[in-house]
Amino acid sequence: RPIILGHVVPKINSIASAADDLPAVISPTQLADYLGLSVHTIYAWIAAGRLAGCSRRRGKHVLIVRDCALETVLNGPDWK
Repeated sequence: RPIILGHVVPKINSIASAADDLPAVISPTQLADYLGLSVHTIYAWIAAGRLAGCSRRRGKHVLIVRDCALETVLNGPDWK
C-alpha cells in the first residue's frame, strides 16, 4: 500500500469503488474523511496550491471536484 504523508492509502481499485459513494463535488471535510487526514491538512494543501484546479471557493465555502482531487493526490508528483 502506498503511503502519503504518513498515512496508508487503500489500493487504487478499492479507492475507485469507494469514491463512487461520494458525490462528484465534495467538501474539504468529506475529502479529509475519505483520505483519513485532518481537515486542516486539506485546507493547507489548498492554500499551498497542491489541489490547484480541483477546488473552488464559493463565498465562504470550498468545493472540491472529487475525481480531480483523488487523481492529484494519488497520482500527482511527490510533494516536498
